[in-house]
Amino acid sequence: MTQVQAQGNPDFQMEFDLDMNFVILKHLGVVDRKTAIERSILLRDHSLYRQGLNRLVDVRNCIFDMNVQDIREFADILKQNRGLSSIHKEALIVDTLLNHGLFRVLVGMMSTTAIEFRIFKADSPTLAIDIKQWLDVPDEYQFPEFVDI
Repeated sequence: MTQVQAQGNPDFQMEFDLDMNFVILKHLGVVDRKTAIERSILLRDHSLYRQGLNRLVDVRNCIFDMNVQDIREFADILKQNRGLSSIHKEALIVDTLLNHGLFRVLVGMMSTTAIEFRIFKADSPTLAIDIKQWLDVPDEYQFPEFVDI
């Protein structure tokens, strides 16, 4: 198992598991357009990043400070960056209706890309199982502690 904790920004944690072909991104605190863009660029430029790497994005306990225009600009940046919008799956964990709605807007704006999104509700009793199945991760896989699923 190749798990590597990435150095980075205090606004999120990032850990790669190349054997499982995914990276885990956990946002902390406030998520705004600037933070979302910085996270995407740091991911793309990281030495372990490769196209086709699936993503698990955890935004539980975060406050979103993004309006529809911010989301549109973020989506446009992702679409313009082939390295960020290559074919992959992106699992999004949300814990509020507002965050769910904001991600639905983003998913809609990204519908022309090769990214396959799925939003998971944090209070689902089968959250870990559902994410593992969707990302093609073995049942016995243990997510890192910082994700807490």
